[in-house]
Amino acid sequence: MIEDMREYFEYKDGKIFWKKDKGSRGKVGQRFGSFDGSRYWHGMFNGKMYREHQLVWALLYGVIPEYIDHVDGNGLNNCIENLREVTQSQNMMNSRLRKDSSTKKKNVTYDAARKKYRVEITVNGTKKRIGRFDDIELASLVAEEARDKYHKQFARSF
Repeated sequence: MIEDMREYFEYKDGKIFWKKDKGSRGKVGQRFGSFDGSRYWHGMFNGKMYREHQLVWALLYGVIPEYIDHVDGNGLNNCIENLREVTQSQNMMNSRLRKDSSTKKKNVTYDAARKKYRVEITVNGTKKRIGRFDDIELASLVAEEARDKYHKQFARSF
């Protein structure tokens, strides 16, 4: 499978291009795939869907790991320097703020019963309660410090 990829694709500046014609799927020099409208560039190869970052990794390292993380959080930045192999837990640490967040602060929720802002983060698959705070900005700062402490290089604030 990887050898087939190496036969048909080349990596250049964070993008994958066809280096060999594949019928209507791709022509020499054409960029592989298309934007999925959400977060990633992807396409079909030999009957299977691949995201571009998977092909980048496969071409350069000879394997496709279960999880590949975009260091900067930009799923369209597939430069090899921006990609790293991670565990599922590490990948989740580097996730974005949920769109349905009522506070718009990562790891901060409002506890209406206590009228306080609660900070929780997940560490090794277990929720860790950090504390409750009167002020949302203080809660947000504490959440950021907790991410830096427990998530280290995988911490993301946005």
